[in-house]
Amino acid sequence: RNVRVLLNRVFPQRWIGRAPANGDNNFLLWPARSPDLTPCDFFLWGFFKDSVYVPPLPSSTHELRDRITHALQAITADMLTPGLG
Repeated sequence: RNVRVLLNRVFPQRWIGRAPANGDNNFLLWPARSPDLTPCDFFLWGFFKDSVYVPPLPSSTHELRDRITHALQAITADMLTPGLG
């Protein structure tokens, strides 16, 4: 609940979520298991996690940014094709 309150305040009608029972509509409705999100949810997050959060963990935001940049640069079209087709 606290996360939704923060997102509603900082990003009104600009974040994706499921409709709660209380009728909160300050976000964009998005179907569960949407094909638009599935490749990112299941492939990219795992790839980033395995590429960025490996020991030793980043000790600064600069190092974290560098690891994320390197992980992004490592993604090829061939890696994305199976998840999109």
